[in-house]
Amino acid sequence: MTEIVRYGVLSDTHGKLNPRVLEIFDGVRRIYHCGDIGNQTVATDLGAIAPVRAVCGNMDPWPVAGAWTDKLVEDAEFGVVAMCHGARYGHANRSILLALTRLFDPAAPRAVLFGHSHRPLVEERNGILFVNPGSASIAPHDLTPTVALLEYDPSGNALSARLVPVES
Repeated sequence: MTEIVRYGVLSDTHGKLNPRVLEIFDGVRRIYHCGDIGNQTVATDLGAIAPVRAVCGNMDPWPVAGAWTDKLVEDAEFGVVAMCHGARYGHANRSILLALTRLFDPAAPRAVLFGHSHRPLVEERNGILFVNPGSASIAPHDLTPTVALLEYDPSGNALSARLVPVES
């Protein structure tokens, strides 16, 4: 039986990393941070769990923003993953998703990861898995903080994502 490969996805920590995130991400192959990291301590703490790939967000101060790019396209075990915070494309998941569809179309991604809205979303469109993990620290008043786990089954080449609440 083939083992499922998991990847942690989070966004909008704003310098606050709930220790529960480290528990949720235990055993992941890689961690993707979709921006608004807040400080390098968050990236360092995540890096103790797995390699971190990140993009900067609109609220990241210069030392953090200068350490990361504003968008990322790379090969992963399941295919191409593309990531961008999304602040340039509005505040609603729909407008960000549509803009990133156009932005990353030439790269033919299998997964597009983004943040900014603080509202989680998992949606597949035309064979592309779009994931906004929500905010890992500061959720809108009607939501709880969340992260996401990408799960890849190599035996069936299946890619899925699920949201995980970050409970205190």
